[in-house]
Amino acid sequence: MLPSTTYRAAAFIAAAGRLDLDLTIGSDHRSTLAAAQPARLLALNFESPASIAAAAREFHARYPVAAVLGVNDETAVVAAVVAEALGLAHNSVEACRAAGDKYRQRVLLTREGLPVPPFTRLTFHDDLAGYAATARYPCVVKPTRLSMSRGVMRADDPAGLLRAAERLRAILAEPEAARIYGEAADQLLVEQFIPG
Repeated sequence: MLPSTTYRAAAFIAAAGRLDLDLTIGSDHRSTLAAAQPARLLALNFESPASIAAAAREFHARYPVAAVLGVNDETAVVAAVVAEALGLAHNSVEACRAAGDKYRQRVLLTREGLPVPPFTRLTFHDDLAGYAATARYPCVVKPTRLSMSRGVMRADDPAGLLRAAERLRAILAEPEAARIYGEAADQLLVEQFIPG
């Protein structure tokens, strides 16, 4: 599963070639080459698990699929939906959703008694200055949904926390982030900094 906006497509396609795998690319946009390569290209509505499952079953009936791989947080969920619909080995859809949401991860880990740093989820509409005045420092400000450390910033004092929140707000206001993450684009996670 490759989102149409990924920069990773060439690397994954090359890796599949080196492994001599027959590869079908599932994406969130229909390719202009889909009619010429019906077994290689599959367009899916990443926003609708029901339509993803139906399209995957229909595709699988014509072109059997042995495994499904997502390349990021969003497509890991899509891959789990497809694999579940086809009866293939997979992580649960709920586990994939939790893995892509830092706040949900921390809530679930805490519920299971696993150690996590103290954390608070806020929105950009909350009284961030009031929170910053009472927060413990150093702390880390991060988005709830971005990956690869994007938007993760350390704050050593109230002014640093407010600067980090403003920088994060700008990152999450980018059209792609707002489209993919919905209400999570208005959220930030603040957690205690752990050295190392």
